[in-house]
Amino acid sequence: MTKHKFLAILCLLIAISGFCQYTIETVPDPKKQGQNSFVSDPNGILGLTTVDILNRICVDIEQQSSAEVAIVAVDDFEGSSDFDFAYDLFNHWGIGKAATTMACWYL
Repeated sequence: MTKHKFLAILCLLIAISGFCQYTIETVPDPKKQGQNSFVSDPNGILGLTTVDILNRICVDIEQQSSAEVAIVAVDDFEGSSDFDFAYDLFNHWGIGKAATTMACWYL
């Protein structure tokens, strides 16, 4: 299914109608903010304290297991399937190591 053998990607995709629809290309990549950034929350859904806590948890996960995690919270996204959007975003961002696979959870 994917060229990667082990990956944990946590995608919180919160769809609330009436807001800007994000596309794969318009969701901000948290890694562009620094190596210890794993959360993309362009609408401020989670709050700064929550984002900080989640980033620290993700750093611990990566250090203890070498798994890579991404957390995305958006008001709305383009497409009909949460999983497909998360999977396409995972591929667009290039998350994962050569010896990893993908796991995706979404709400």
